[in-house]
Amino acid sequence: MKVLAAIDDDQASTDALAFAQQILHADDQVLVLNVVSTTDTAGVTFGLADTAVPAVWASVQEVVERQRQAGLKLVQDVAADVKPDAKALVSLGPVGPTICAVAEREAVDLIVLGTHDTGLWSRLWFGSVSDHVVKHAPCSVLIVR
Repeated sequence: MKVLAAIDDDQASTDALAFAQQILHADDQVLVLNVVSTTDTAGVTFGLADTAVPAVWASVQEVVERQRQAGLKLVQDVAADVKPDAKALVSLGPVGPTICAVAEREAVDLIVLGTHDTGLWSRLWFGSVSDHVVKHAPCSVLIVR
């Protein structure tokens, strides 16, 4: 079985990985994914003069690159702990759709991810990554609380 563990640097991801390790078999392939959200920076240039946009865009790109580097270190460290031959991946994009796209591209059989304990208003306003993945994933999804 090919398993995709989508993680970030929080307790929900740690709990999901711990649970996933309990159900993995020796011959399972494991991919550990961190998604650097590009939706967080999408509105940064709104309302700025055209002359300011290139400078702001360069700053946004620097932030995204720092986040990508941090995500890469995280997944490399975690992948080594989960399984010696686990594959570490970092992708840029909106989190839910990117997890689903990577799962489809890599032909995974199971996605494992943790869920945050967000309130009703937060879920209604911002949506939920786990809700999106459950509804759009090309394979089975295991949500660990």
